[in-house]
Amino acid sequence: MSNTDQQALITGFSRSWTLLLGYDDQTIVSPTERQDGMVALSLEQVLTALAPFKQYLMDKQEASELFGRLRGDGLASALATIEQGFGDELFYPNVASRAAHLLYFVIKNHPLTDGNKRTGAFLFLWYLHLNQHLLARPVDQLINDNTLVAVALLVAESQPDQKAMVIRLVENFILLR
Repeated sequence: MSNTDQQALITGFSRSWTLLLGYDDQTIVSPTERQDGMVALSLEQVLTALAPFKQYLMDKQEASELFGRLRGDGLASALATIEQGFGDELFYPNVASRAAHLLYFVIKNHPLTDGNKRTGAFLFLWYLHLNQHLLARPVDQLINDNTLVAVALLVAESQPDQKAMVIRLVENFILLR
């Protein structure tokens, strides 16, 4: 590898080095800028979006009828939570915050009888695509298939006391416009 190539590798991943240091030092902060025009999600929309995903997995024999079946009102609660605010202040003020929390809530709160990690990962991507107009880069330049698996497993394997840091890390994967 030439010095030029090595320098390009180093500088090309500069955000990675910063995020890894921030994780170690516990200094990663959430993006706080408010974004208007975010697409709100309803339970009906989500269930409609999940139907072809479930069918795709069933056709591949990677899911059963239990996949994606609601368990109580946990999914509706997760969707309502990311839309909450007080007055003009939103608790989750931007796409990064909402997408990261949606991923976390679906994976960790198990609102479905089966497929919480895959469904959480799918909804995370789907939500980002719905709000592409508010992102600095196309979704596939922010999250690829390997990154999606790693992020979903990071959330799934995290301890409850790591919730805030894991969410802040995921939020920082999403570059806002």
